[in-house]
Amino acid sequence: MAYVRKDERTLGELFSDLSDQVQDMVRKEFQLARNEMASKVSRGAEDARSVAIGGVLMHTGALAIAAAAVLLLGLIIPLWLSALLVGLAAAWFGYGLAQKGVSDIKRIDITPHQTVSTLKENRQWLRRKAH
Repeated sequence: MAYVRKDERTLGELFSDLSDQVQDMVRKEFQLARNEMASKVSRGAEDARSVAIGGVLMHTGALAIAAAAVLLLGLIIPLWLSALLVGLAAAWFGYGLAQKGVSDIKRIDITPHQTVSTLKENRQWLRRKAH
C-alpha cells in the first residue's frame, strides 16, 4: 500500500500558490517604487523651493549691489559706461550660476535603486521556485 503524505499538494495547488505569491510580490514592488519615487519627488520639490526663494533674495541683493557699483564707478567714468560694465559682469556671473544649476539638475538620479534591486532578487527567487 502506497503512503500519501497529507502535506503534499497537487501541481495545480502549487501553481496557484506561486501565482498568489508572484501577485503579492508585484503589488509590493509597485508600492515600494511608488514610495521611493514619492520621496525623491518630495525632496526635489523642497530643493526647488529653496532655490526659488534663494534666487529671489539673491536677485534683490544683486540689484542693490549693482546700483551701488554703478554709482561708485560713476565717480570715475560716465554713468552709462559704469552701468554697462556692471550689467555685463552681472550677466556673466548669472550665466555661470544658471549653467551650474542646469548641470546639477541633470545629475539628479531618479532611478528607484531599491526597487530595481528587489526586482532582481524577486526574479532570482521566481526562477528558483519555477525549477
